[in-house]
Amino acid sequence: MPNSVLRVVGVLALVVLAAWGAVYVLSERRMAARFDVPVVAVETSTDPDVLARGEHVARIRGCLDCHGEDLGGRTFADVMPVGVLTGTNLTAGRNGV
Repeated sequence: MPNSVLRVVGVLALVVLAAWGAVYVLSERRMAARFDVPVVAVETSTDPDVLARGEHVARIRGCLDCHGEDLGGRTFADVMPVGVLTGTNLTAGRNGV
């Protein structure tokens, strides 16, 4: 009887290990995927009404929480072991888009 229990435990351990390995390999493959995204030129406005509306929308939609007050990007979560989450720089300045 104890021999059969050890076999079952061994088989279950192998199944769990194989499933973990498959999840790891598939997630690593997905994380390493690269996608070509076409760059589209965006026209910017200098109209004060348009700029005020854009600032209003950025505030009410929470854009400033991740991207910062100047939209230059900021780290908004630094929680280990989860990771560091940083909003990208949305400006036309250095390292911006």
